[in-house]
Amino acid sequence: MAGFILADFLQQNRSKIIEEWVEKIQTEISDRYAQRPRAELLGTATEAFDGYIHALVNGDFACIDHFIDKITPMRLEAGFPLSDVQKAFELYGSIVTSLLAKEDSIRTVKECIEYVSSINHCVGHTVRRFSAHFQAMHEKRTRLSVLGEAVAHITHEIKNPLMLIGGFSNQVLIALKDQDEKIITKLKTIIQEVERLEYFLKDIGRFSRDFQPKKRTFNLNQTIKQVSGLFEGEFAIRGILVKLVLSPDCGDIVADPDEMEQLLLNLIKNAIEAMPQGGSLAIRTYLKHPDACIQIADSGVGISEENKEKIGTPFFTTRKEGTGLGLSICHKIINAHQGSLDIWSDGPGRGTVATVQIPHTPPFVSAR
Repeated sequence: MAGFILADFLQQNRSKIIEEWVEKIQTEISDRYAQRPRAELLGTATEAFDGYIHALVNGDFACIDHFIDKITPMRLEAGFPLSDVQKAFELYGSIVTSLLAKEDSIRTVKECIEYVSSINHCVGHTVRRFSAHFQAMHEKRTRLSVLGEAVAHITHEIKNPLMLIGGFSNQVLIALKDQDEKIITKLKTIIQEVERLEYFLKDIGRFSRDFQPKKRTFNLNQTIKQVSGLFEGEFAIRGILVKLVLSPDCGDIVADPDEMEQLLLNLIKNAIEAMPQGGSLAIRTYLKHPDACIQIADSGVGISEENKEKIGTPFFTTRKEGTGLGLSICHKIINAHQGSLDIWSDGPGRGTVATVQIPHTPPFVSAR
């Protein structure tokens, strides 16, 4: 009789484990899970299963760690308590352990205990990592909520006098015509700075508010074409070669089209600003079930190791005139859609890749 091989066992029971896992998640934990679409849970369970295979067979936790990083904001934004998601992960352990107990090719109790211990180790790692992420994100969200209320009040107090300054400066500029060149230059500087501050306040306003997506069906590829078309003139001036590779599988999706447009505007603008001497920009879409994915890759200045951990932090920017809120707003938009945004660079001078994943179908629709 051939010896027991864990990798073969998991692959042979793949469909059975995933189906039973999803069934138990929807029926044994809480109403929040019961109301999730089965297709969504099958997708996340499959992704987690594959992560566990890498961890159990190869000792590589990178895939399951990436999955946890993705699922944490999704479950937090959807209002899940920490205990519910912990139970969902623990169900995987109980299902696989139960199947192992019935496996005839495991010859000794000691061998069985070793496999069960490995599974428990993986599940424990997942629960600990998820719990730490979940609690940290919850605390950060609470702090940002308080900050957002303060910022909204300050923005309101600044906006009105700023509009008056800009308006009066324009009126004086028109009245003076060409009478005093020095005064006209100063007035133009005032107007430019007012416009810059107004733009900054708009970003502050977007950042401080809670995003409540108004989801509907729209064509993602068409939106990408429209948004990239807005930059055609700038592409030409800067010498940027653009390539669109748009999969028909990602055509119609369910999301907030206005927020997705803002997301694309910010990411493409970042890519352009990273290529002051020109370069190439590749935008592609693809389906990674159950998510629709957008990848925006530039050949620009890249990101240093020192700055990688700071990317997306509010008010952090490497640009002299940047607000440091563009990527923070992108993260808020994508989190409100229960998706993920990953920014990656191999280092200075090696370009940057932004990858967006959003559920292809609305995750908030009840399956019942």
